[in-house]
Amino acid sequence: MISVLILAPTLKEAIEARLAQCGLQLHPEKTKIVYCKDDDRRGNYPNEKFDFLGFTFRPRRAKNRWGKFFVTFSPAMMWGSTIRVAEEVTIVQITCRLSGRPFLTR
Repeated sequence: MISVLILAPTLKEAIEARLAQCGLQLHPEKTKIVYCKDDDRRGNYPNEKFDFLGFTFRPRRAKNRWGKFFVTFSPAMMWGSTIRVAEEVTIVQITCRLSGRPFLTR
């Protein structure tokens, strides 16, 4: 089996070459190789999480259907995004109260 440490940079170079053909490029500071750590992949690497479109992807504890906990690599809203959404909901709630309209309608 080919080592991930060898394959990942090679794959990144191939992606860069393909994007260049389309007149695009990867951002050198934002593009990084991330290790998707979970119960099956337990190694330690410098980059084990990343932020994308308001979500943070990182190892998280989850519960399976039998109630057993395990580690999975999954997204959740970034802290800053959570605060902005909560502020927006509060503004909508206040606006609805002041106008006499119900906040939730079906």
